[in-house]
Amino acid sequence: MIFERNPQSTWLFCFAHPDDELTIAAWMKQLCDLGATVHSCWTHSNPIREEEARQTAKLLGQPQDNLTFLHGLDGDVCTQIEALLPDFQNLMARINPSHIAVCAFEQGHLDHDATNFLVLSAATAPVYEFPLYHCYHHWYQTLGQFSSGTGVEELKLSQEESLLKKRLAKEYPSQNIWKILFWYEAWHRLRFRSSGLLEFESLRPTQHTTWFKPNHAEPLASQVLQSSKWQRWVQAMEKLEADFPGITGMNNCGPTASVQAGSVLSK
Repeated sequence: MIFERNPQSTWLFCFAHPDDELTIAAWMKQLCDLGATVHSCWTHSNPIREEEARQTAKLLGQPQDNLTFLHGLDGDVCTQIEALLPDFQNLMARINPSHIAVCAFEQGHLDHDATNFLVLSAATAPVYEFPLYHCYHHWYQTLGQFSSGTGVEELKLSQEESLLKKRLAKEYPSQNIWKILFWYEAWHRLRFRSSGLLEFESLRPTQHTTWFKPNHAEPLASQVLQSSKWQRWVQAMEKLEADFPGITGMNNCGPTASVQAGSVLSK
């Protein structure tokens, strides 16, 4: 059971950008209310977005000391993995989480995939992923749902929690997240009666076994393969592997070289 209400647990939520936490915010609030220890880390931040994230954390009940902001370049994290990996290793050592949650490897945004790589490369505890959006081969992306239901657990939200997520979206005036959520929800309610965005949150164990294949079934996988962003991702992985042989290797529990990636990078 992933959504286990254990007040003794220590959760680390790893996001690529401030506002990504909206997708799993209700579960974070439940954990904070329960008395569990909840940490958050953002791979990219800037002063404006950091302040917005801090205000959001206050509404969730997170202590400010439990927030970590790194300074990966927005849209370019996949080329900064070598520089950022020690930060993630230090984060794991400092927090010693019992559970780790990270944005899914789902080809919606290169920074999301790179953050997933960084987390799995430094993880010291079970890693679960949450969906943001996929896929970048098309202008219209699917929000808040995995393309495959394998291993997914869903947390049904109360009306109060749905309203909380709407309120949190407005805490990011520097971004257009509120407009995106509003119109996406309106469009899906018109066509399908519901989008699910405000009705449930999802987590699943990380399940991909390679960084060189899109994490989708057909026909999505083939469509992603044709995109320029996927080509950029593969180039970044190939360069990383050439510079640090073994670092992109994976087994079912994550990268084989990753758990000891510090020794790989130090060679």
